[in-house]
Amino acid sequence: MKNEKCDSMKKSLLVIFLIICMGLPCYGEYKLVWSDEFDGGKLDASSWTHEVGDNWHNEELQAYTNRSENSYVKDGKLVIVAQKESYHEKEYTSARIITQGKRDFLYGKIEARIKLPRGQGMWPAFWLMPTDSEYGRWAASGEIDILESVNNADHISGTVHYGGSPPNNTYSSSGRYTEEGINFSEDYHVYTLEWQPYEMKWFIDGKLYSTKTEWYTKGHPYPAPFDKRFYIILNLAVGGRMPGNPDDTTVFPQPIYIDWVRVYQTENKTPHVTIKNPAQNAVIPADTAIRIEADVNDPDDNVDKVEFYDDYELIATDSNAPYSIDFAAPDGCYKIKVKAIDKEGFSHSSDVKVTKGSGCPQAPFHGTPFSIPGKIEAEDFDEGGMNVAYFNSNTRQSNRRYRKNTDVNIREYRGVYFVSRLRDKEWLEYTVDVTKAGKYDITAYVTTAYRRNTRDQSKFHIEFDGIDKTSSMLVPIPKERWALTEVTASNIELSAGKHIMRFVVEKRGFNLNYFEVKEHQEKPDDPNAIADPNKTKD
Repeated sequence: MKNEKCDSMKKSLLVIFLIICMGLPCYGEYKLVWSDEFDGGKLDASSWTHEVGDNWHNEELQAYTNRSENSYVKDGKLVIVAQKESYHEKEYTSARIITQGKRDFLYGKIEARIKLPRGQGMWPAFWLMPTDSEYGRWAASGEIDILESVNNADHISGTVHYGGSPPNNTYSSSGRYTEEGINFSEDYHVYTLEWQPYEMKWFIDGKLYSTKTEWYTKGHPYPAPFDKRFYIILNLAVGGRMPGNPDDTTVFPQPIYIDWVRVYQTENKTPHVTIKNPAQNAVIPADTAIRIEADVNDPDDNVDKVEFYDDYELIATDSNAPYSIDFAAPDGCYKIKVKAIDKEGFSHSSDVKVTKGSGCPQAPFHGTPFSIPGKIEAEDFDEGGMNVAYFNSNTRQSNRRYRKNTDVNIREYRGVYFVSRLRDKEWLEYTVDVTKAGKYDITAYVTTAYRRNTRDQSKFHIEFDGIDKTSSMLVPIPKERWALTEVTASNIELSAGKHIMRFVVEKRGFNLNYFEVKEHQEKPDDPNAIADPNKTKD
């Protein structure tokens, strides 16, 4: 019988390739190298293996099995089903299917057409893990999440994990991507990763929604760890740290449908850019433009354009070698980035840090200090950069959604920005103006995940002009995952005038939303109240 799905796909690809190549040189467009259309009556054992087991990371609740109750192929679809049932001392079962030892890939376009499950506690994923873990155990050798969604399937995300083994691991994510009126469990969508040596792009139904160009693994040069072969995983987890556990609203059985999985690759080579001028950490005179010059080496002689950036702000484009511009910038500190892009969209970038004139002194983010009493948004820390207005121990986390020229990890959830992934000894500074001397109550509004015991409790303190005013403030163990929690230090003596308020992380494990500073009011039944910097309120 003719494979109609494959035939239709090949015709569509041919038309696309012809359109692309008409009037242009074709340098090695993506070509299909492997696929599974799930058109047979059972899972293809030459490509896939069931990974079976009862105990998994992330506090997940399921046992993974190879039973037909949890996975099967029918009507051209792979179906993975989460069941609520007693099995091997677990309350739930599901399936996890991998290509490890059978199919692995280095670079390319990897995609699948999927209809997601829906329900509290559901955690479907389409992702990649390293074949040989040459750089060390997770996450030193990397992890690439092409698709994740949790609970109600009203959002998706794509993520890379890297850095080192815990606690030195980190990640960079798209955050919660949503489309108005779309629930991803109601229909099929195509989820795509384009993986190049120096860039990864995430798409849904052909629409780009996330791009990553920065990652690292300790002790090895970029683009490690994502320069080795990875294999494919499809699974449906139940419960865990991301979704939380199922509840009375969760309907079982709960299926995820996979229509097909396809991998494309190209012979195109990625260009490489080198910044000739300015030098790293150069100091530019105040009355001189910053001259930027770059060399680009492309084995395919396929360069389309070279872009010049002030960190993440595009300032100019040049399409002809030699590639250079004059950047008329005011005094300040700059991260100059040059990005070379070829005609197939493959790219590479390099950057240097320079200082012009007087550099970048500390200053309030909005131009004027925060008034006390009043509200201080966590993401509005002072200008001035690393080691001046903040210290961030992991400078590759920021998703650049709110303040593009900063290394601090600022995230957004339903229109609210917050500082995320805070680590031990990190700090943020805010220029404030205390309108009158007196005693104040300082409340930090934070969110945190569940903690297993009090030894895991997060804590921080707040300084004014280098003096610790609050001592350690403990973040309570939350009653609900990521619930907004108040942590208050009372009866803090502050003098009138301008000050530098520094927020210092002592033990990580929480996100910071904002501060609220109010005049201290003695309770009528406690006229002799004294400062209690460890007081918490939940």
